Amino acid sequence: MVRISLALLVSAVLLASGTASAVGFASPPSVVTGAASNIGPTSVTVAGTVNPHGLATTYLFEYGKTTSYGSKTASKSAGSGTSSVAVSTTIASLSPGTTYHYRIVATSTAGTSKGADRSFKTGTQSVTIANARRIVVYGRSTTLSGTVSSQHAGETVSVLAQPFAETSFSSIATVSTTTGGGWTHIAQPLIRTTYKVQWQSATSGTVTIQVRPRISLRVVRGVFFVKVAAARSLAGKVVYFQRLSFLGQWVSRKKLVLNASSAKRFKAKLPHGRSRVRVFMPQAQAGPGYLAGFSRALVVRRR
Repeated sequence: MVRISLALLVSAVLLASGTASAVGFASPPSVVTGAASNIGPTSVTVAGTVNPHGLATTYLFEYGKTTSYGSKTASKSAGSGTSSVAVSTTIASLSPGTTYHYRIVATSTAGTSKGADRSFKTGTQSVTIANARRIVVYGRSTTLSGTVSSQHAGETVSVLAQPFAETSFSSIATVSTTTGGGWTHIAQPLIRTTYKVQWQSATSGTVTIQVRPRISLRVVRGVFFVKVAAARSLAGKVVYFQRLSFLGQWVSRKKLVLNASSAKRFKAKLPHGRSRVRVFMPQAQAGPGYLAGFSRALVVRRR
């Protein structure tokens, strides 16, 4: 009885010191499959714990669309300690909107242990587009912006445009995302234009930028000069010289027909005192694809 008890005591000491393998008492690693995190459309971080039980141990994760798995991550070291250590691995190149199964697997000279099955579902790919200013004056620019669902920098986003009267979208630029997956593009529509963007398999909604003709008005020694610009000639079109009334309404004072240069030089009779004036072009005169346009207001004085 004394000899048996002594042998058990020696075995217990060997197990505690990590030399149990020398007498045949080594245990395979203990593993626990942890939760998935940072789940994106094409990547995920999977985690778990491994207890090497004193032997040099490696671990990996098996994963796939079923519990047959079929894929695995690269093997990594879990050390040779005697307590559980937290481990994790990032898996990339996954399919968006798909359920995956995974488990942790650890191996030492004492054997291989497999954790319980767990699963996660990747997110769907998406890209957004937004614009704070939906109306611009011909020749001016506006900024389109949005984000991709991966929230990664360095992603390639294609910007597509469909100008008025065109039947389809065409690519006008490619931009790279910055930190957080944000992207921007400065657009300069020449006529009403609808925009959207594409990123990998995702397509955004659309935004439409309306355009006004650009109308400039100046006065030199009582003579007014007006010039209208758009993507087409506006020769022969009508604009109106207007004055702001004391009731706060723009009242037309003179009808003007633009010359071959889409311009006009004219004089206008104004009441004595201070007048606030502008030139206005109705939408019907601006034509399809344009909104009504107006110049900046000038303040003139007649003595």
